[in-house]
Amino acid sequence: MHSLAAATLLATAALSLSTQAAPAQAAPASVDAFMGDILANPADAATITARCDAWMAEIARRQAELEGETGPATVAVTLQRYDDIANLLASAAGEFALLREVMADDARRSAAAACEVRTASAQTRLSLSRKVYDRLKAIPAPADAATKLYLSRSLAAFERAGVALPDAERARAQALADQIAEVGTRFDKAIADGRKTVQADPAELEGLPADYIAAHPPGADGKVVISTDYPDLLPVMTYAKSEALRRRLYEANVTRAWPDNDARLSQLLNLRNEFAQLLGRKDHATLVLEDKMLDTPARVEALLAEMASAAKPASERDYARKLAVYRLDHPGASAFNPWDNAWLTNRVQKRDFAYDTQEARQYFDYDEVRDGVLALTADLFGVTIRPWHTTTWDPAVETYEMVEKARD
Repeated sequence: MHSLAAATLLATAALSLSTQAAPAQAAPASVDAFMGDILANPADAATITARCDAWMAEIARRQAELEGETGPATVAVTLQRYDDIANLLASAAGEFALLREVMADDARRSAAAACEVRTASAQTRLSLSRKVYDRLKAIPAPADAATKLYLSRSLAAFERAGVALPDAERARAQALADQIAEVGTRFDKAIADGRKTVQADPAELEGLPADYIAAHPPGADGKVVISTDYPDLLPVMTYAKSEALRRRLYEANVTRAWPDNDARLSQLLNLRNEFAQLLGRKDHATLVLEDKMLDTPARVEALLAEMASAAKPASERDYARKLAVYRLDHPGASAFNPWDNAWLTNRVQKRDFAYDTQEARQYFDYDEVRDGVLALTADLFGVTIRPWHTTTWDPAVETYEMVEKARD
């Protein structure tokens, strides 16, 4: 599972087929045996922290090994070592981000968030390592295009990270990157932890599917509790006839982590701007777009303006249809509210196009939709997707593994 993360730009085959040899150096050990399966249901926060300690130690060990290399730098050894570290970092980031999102208690979510920050810090240390950069720079130009592209982009990423800065400024870059990771993780965690609920009278559930109403019986006080979790939120916004309920739930959802996250967002924007300026860029947007297809803020803004212009006629027609329906209950209205949008979309579909989403549900059985999505994905990307028997954080979670057909 984890080995897929490293395949973004460089397939393992590209390394194994390289004609460059390094007889004086042993090929690096595979990272797969170290990583094992994802820690899907850790018993407690200490288990997460212990796993994090092991990952950080392994990453540090491998980085020291790469920094201490001598002799000719090669694709088969030097670049493979770097790619393995990148694989470890990407896999750790993904695993601990998952745990931060899905663990049922704050202690485990907080432990996972702390490891996200440590992983980001380790990534920055790698990107600012002059010794690693010099070893990669010393690799002769690879013969195959894929490996050559991967190496050139890796070197460019080091340069954008500030590897060429003087020692004091590199230390400042590390400190800023660590702060950015910490504040960004706290920002994300606050949203994930910011789940809210609203109470509703049973009559306010009019219009919702019968299975939704059955799953939300009134409590002892006669009230129905509805959360901002998507399985609760989206049906209410789409089907509930009660505008008051839609508004309460909408406002609860958009105010998760507010106002606490306002200060975090301001801090994050300031830190990103300082980091970009330390690297000689005008601002954060200029820095992060440099390696993208649209490589400047001006080009992004131009595309957005072009897309908006192309979409405006259709969006205006759609808005007019919704406003016409809204005026049936609000004569003379010149606009409708954001909590009305999904509900009006559903009414327009029924009135103007004879399309009823609740009626359509019967044709989209979960098992058939799931199997269809997996089959389409397998066909599109030429992979095999099969059930993966592993522990999960909840009995309702289904797990699958994806492998290249050549390795099936």
